[in-house]
Amino acid sequence: MEYTIKNLGSVDQGKIKIKENSLNVKYGINGTGKSTISKGIVKYINKSDLSDMIKYGSNIKPEIVTDKEFEDVLVFNQEYIENHLFKEDLLNNSFEIMINTEEYRLLRQRINNEFSNLIVSLKDRVFDDIRNELDEFKKSIVIKEKLIKGKKVIEIAGTSKLAKGKKINDISELTTKNIEGYTEYLKSGKNYIWLKWFEEGYDLIIDNKCPFCLNDLKPNMKLIHDDISNAFKTTTLKQNAESKKVLNNIKKFIDKNSKEKIEDICRSNEKFSTDDVEFLKKISEICNTEFEKLNRLKNLNVIDIKEIFENDELTNFLKANKLSKNFYTSMDVDVQSKVDNINMIIDNLLLKDKEIKNITNEFSLKINSLINNKCSYVNDFFALAGIPYKIEVITKGDNDFKTILKPINANVDIKKEQLSYGEQNSISLMLFSLEAEKKNGLVILDDPVSSFDNNKKFAILYYLFTKEKAVFKNKTVLLFTHDFSIIIDLMKKHNFRNLNKYFTHISNKNGILTEKDIKPDKVVFTLKHWKGKAMNGNNYLLRIINTRKYIEYAVRDSDALDVLSSILHFYDEPKWSNKDKQENINEKMKNAEKIIKEFIPNFSYDFMLNEIKNEEKLKDWYFKSDSSIDRLQILRAYLELKKGSRKDDVFMSFITESYHIENNEFLSLNEKQYDLIPNYIMEMCDKIINDEI
Repeated sequence: MEYTIKNLGSVDQGKIKIKENSLNVKYGINGTGKSTISKGIVKYINKSDLSDMIKYGSNIKPEIVTDKEFEDVLVFNQEYIENHLFKEDLLNNSFEIMINTEEYRLLRQRINNEFSNLIVSLKDRVFDDIRNELDEFKKSIVIKEKLIKGKKVIEIAGTSKLAKGKKINDISELTTKNIEGYTEYLKSGKNYIWLKWFEEGYDLIIDNKCPFCLNDLKPNMKLIHDDISNAFKTTTLKQNAESKKVLNNIKKFIDKNSKEKIEDICRSNEKFSTDDVEFLKKISEICNTEFEKLNRLKNLNVIDIKEIFENDELTNFLKANKLSKNFYTSMDVDVQSKVDNINMIIDNLLLKDKEIKNITNEFSLKINSLINNKCSYVNDFFALAGIPYKIEVITKGDNDFKTILKPINANVDIKKEQLSYGEQNSISLMLFSLEAEKKNGLVILDDPVSSFDNNKKFAILYYLFTKEKAVFKNKTVLLFTHDFSIIIDLMKKHNFRNLNKYFTHISNKNGILTEKDIKPDKVVFTLKHWKGKAMNGNNYLLRIINTRKYIEYAVRDSDALDVLSSILHFYDEPKWSNKDKQENINEKMKNAEKIIKEFIPNFSYDFMLNEIKNEEKLKDWYFKSDSSIDRLQILRAYLELKKGSRKDDVFMSFITESYHIENNEFLSLNEKQYDLIPNYIMEMCDKIINDEI
């Protein structure tokens, strides 16, 4: 398949090919537009607007056309690391990535089917109301124990709502003569709302007129206000009303004698007696026990069932959480019937004990297997690549899992900030592969491993593409890189021999993107490549340069190196690295010429020196060369020849000292067929050779 790209960032036009179910490696130097192409393809597949990728200074809308669409796309780049990983959950969505397989969903549904009647029954509004009322009672009464003179004493905590509300149980005792007319309002169930309204209204009084009806107020309104404000506080009234409401609600769950006791406590102006506290504690424990049962049963999910099963407590759990029928005897028949129904469902589950345990066991084994397999996959890679960490998956609830990173020998969670840049990238790439495994479309890796050392680089490529059950095997993967060693590994190493792979070189000249296949026969041994260039052609400068490089790495003869280096520095006669007597120098020259003539048969020092000292010939060789690296080497000789006539600057230093790409690898591309020098560098070279700068 093919993508045609127009007006996308730095790419005016061009095409790239992608082979399906293969690893597609796109090799190109920095500045080619690899990341731009990657982002553009992602936007195109996701049907996003490409307008924000328009070329600077242009008004032509970017366009991407393809002959076949992908179902989805996932891209690994720095943006993915920042947006998806190293949050509270290392994977950002561990459940979807680690657990949520079709097999998991089927097993989960089987368990849900067994418990669905119970869960649905407990979702009845009646039980929600009961749970809420019991919960309010639980929150309103806080009983604490303390030692007084060595004796254990229990009391209602002064901070609890019940204790605070007790402070004004008898409104009549607090009512003065001035406010007798307001007693009904102060005794009402919503007295705190009325009091708030009264206080706010008082602040709005003008000329002693009611802000509501504009009638004249009583002359003693200030005294009325002060007496009410001094005797009653909105918060206290509210707590009093709420505590009474809570106590009244709880009466529906208790017998007649207990109800009367509750009413006595509500009416009493005295502090809670020891008997009161003992009674309330007993009622609280009964209510709390039933509340916990309802809560556990209503919130029961497959993960709870799995964990209860793994602790060998599933049968005991069901028995212990049957509802207490006596607790609901004061309630209406409909509620009692619903309680009986829940207990009957639990009894039926107990009768199916063996079947449910079998299903739960299968479900438990599946989840544990999924987690163990994923963790082992990642942790084995960490061990192979020398990364001293491991991942663990924590089960937090139904559909709620969390992945964390820990040191191998410590039980602490590792944060992103504690990792080196290389560790972040390698860990992120392995976690990304877990997510990409579940995708069916295109996977894009934007320069994923070029920053790693060779060990991690090989480990990642091996793990992702060729290891047994490698997640990217037979997937359509688009890998952009500026690191040629990746191609060498994938093309030449035995481990990747069965991998479907397609290599191309992409270049960008003035916005025109071109792509050329990289076949195995185009990746040659550098020494062999140098030797071939040393022995052929009429460009003696290039033959001398390549002869020198070959001898330096393969022959290692210092005499021949001295002679060739002297020519390249335009010395009138050779300069020797070791000073010897004249007869020894003559011998050294003979030895050097003998070795050099194996590559350049007609070699003579003076002839070669005259050949390469010709400025016009250097320019002619430069423009006739079809290799950017050759042209760069010719330029170095040209600059050496014109030494002193041109001011040194950073660019000159860069050209003459830094850009020795040809020495980086002993496996390299044929530079006559592939542009390996950035276009802006070559444009600058053209200007120098034409004396434009």
